[in-house]
Amino acid sequence: MTVTNAIALVKEFPEAIKYLDNPGDDVITVALLEDPEVIKYIKYPSPGMQLLAVKEAPHCIKHLSDPSEECQMAAIKAAPTTIGYIHDPTDAVKALAVSLDGLAIWYLTNASEDLQRLAVAKTPSVIKYVLYPTLDMQLSVIARRPELIEDINAPHPQVLALHKFLTGIEA
Repeated sequence: MTVTNAIALVKEFPEAIKYLDNPGDDVITVALLEDPEVIKYIKYPSPGMQLLAVKEAPHCIKHLSDPSEECQMAAIKAAPTTIGYIHDPTDAVKALAVSLDGLAIWYLTNASEDLQRLAVAKTPSVIKYVLYPTLDMQLSVIARRPELIEDINAPHPQVLALHKFLTGIEA
C-alpha cells in the first residue's frame, strides 16, 4: 500500500492504523489527528506523537505507559483530573493538577501535606478526601464554608468551636 493510500485510509477509518505494518510517521499523524484514541495501537509512539494525541484528547494519556513530563503537563493543563490516568506523575505534575483543580487530590495516593493544603485552599469541599487534615486546613475550610463541618474527619475542638460561633449550631 502506498503512503498516499494509507493516508486516505486512516483519514476515513483511523482505527485501520492497527492493521498497517510500519505505517510511518505521516500516516500515524493523520490517524492521530482524526482520532487520538488510536495512540493505543501505536507500539512505540514518539514523544511528538504522544503529545499530539494528548493535546487533541487529554484522556488519551491513559494509553501511554511512560509519558514524558511535557506530555503529562499538557494533559493536566487541559483536564486536571487526568492525573488519575498517569501511573507515576512527577511532583510538578501533581502540584499543577491540584493547583488547577483541587479535586485532583482524590486521584493521588499518599499526597503530601503541601498538596493537601493546596487542594483544600483551591477547593474547600475536597477536605473530605483528606484523611487527617491539619488544624489549619480545618479552620480555613470552616471559616470559608461552615457547612463542610460534616466532611471533616475527626474535627478538632477548635474547629467545632469556630463552627458553633459562625453558625450558632453545634456540630
